Amino acid sequence: MVTLVAVAAALAVRYRAHGPGEGAASRAVALGLAWFVLGMAPFVILADRLFLRYTYFAHAGLSLAVTGAAWACFEALRAHR
Repeated sequence: MVTLVAVAAALAVRYRAHGPGEGAASRAVALGLAWFVLGMAPFVILADRLFLRYTYFAHAGLSLAVTGAAWACFEALRAHR
């Protein structure tokens, strides 16, 4: 799971740096994924569910990334029309 999220964050940052999407939506996705990965990094090694409350900060980044992706899809659909 962590590897998948790290790869997704790296692709989002690479797409943002070299891709055609120069909009605010792509920046929001890249920021959200990076926020999620960096927020979860200290707690990845903990298997105890007692520490689950410490991941709330990281999941705020995940919600930002999902919202940015929805925004990017909406913009793409609107530009296609």
